[in-house]
Amino acid sequence: MASSITPEGFVASGWEPVRDAFAQNFAEGRDVGAGVAVYHRGELKVDLRGGSFDVAQSKPYDHSTLQLVFSTTKGVTAIAVGMCVDRGLLSYDGKVSTYWPEFAAAGKGDITVAQLLSHQAGLYSVDGPITVDEALHWDTITARLAAQKPLWEPGTTHGYHALTYGWLAGELVRRVDPQHRSLGTFVAEEITGPLRAEFWVGLPEQHEGRVSPMIAAAPPEDPAVLKMMLDMGDAEETGVTFAVTVQVPPTPTLGEYTGLEVVKEPNEVPEGAVQEEIDRVREQGARLEDTDRAAAVGD
Repeated sequence: MASSITPEGFVASGWEPVRDAFAQNFAEGRDVGAGVAVYHRGELKVDLRGGSFDVAQSKPYDHSTLQLVFSTTKGVTAIAVGMCVDRGLLSYDGKVSTYWPEFAAAGKGDITVAQLLSHQAGLYSVDGPITVDEALHWDTITARLAAQKPLWEPGTTHGYHALTYGWLAGELVRRVDPQHRSLGTFVAEEITGPLRAEFWVGLPEQHEGRVSPMIAAAPPEDPAVLKMMLDMGDAEETGVTFAVTVQVPPTPTLGEYTGLEVVKEPNEVPEGAVQEEIDRVREQGARLEDTDRAAAVGD
């Protein structure tokens, strides 16, 4: 939905092209609501926001709006690990199994903290299917990761741990922290709280109404990219299980979570909500397959 907006906020002299590019995203329909801040050598040079909080344009996207940041959380998680290193609780050269004994199973005893943090551990996915209840229970997933065999010889190559980094690094923090706090609590009390930064790993209930809802992206137009995505989701063909992100309506009963870390026990998701979302995802997948076949016929 293309729209012409005048961004609100501040742009330092010489940084006007950032404002122009920001506005162009709206003019070309690539954004509904957005914000951007740029610091250069410690100084704030750009602080812009514009557009709408949601598709319905119920309110403006402003400084009070919160937004999901996905893998940016990995950087904050790495800072938490680094703080533990600074305090002498961890060593990057130390073996993960020194701090997390169960992790030594299935030939993982020599994996170092540095290898784990740099995506060399071969644990980018959890073996076997995962129910939503299991994914929302921290101890269940960390126990499965600790027990499973690496997908390659650790330290010999890299593979982006997109889905498991938070569990792996977060469990290290929990194990060595004298208070055994969850990653979300550690971040709140040791990093974002002192900085008065509005960043949470496990959003407090009172802020849920400030989170701008996600808008599903349209399927890729390039048939080759579409086919790659479909092939990645075919576990029978690839032999690899990829997790599907299931978006659940906001509810305070979900508890505090880090990525998929949940401090509360599972079985508190609203009845029927998850299955409805799974059915929707499957229906969309079927439409994508039809599109792929049509593209193949046209080649």
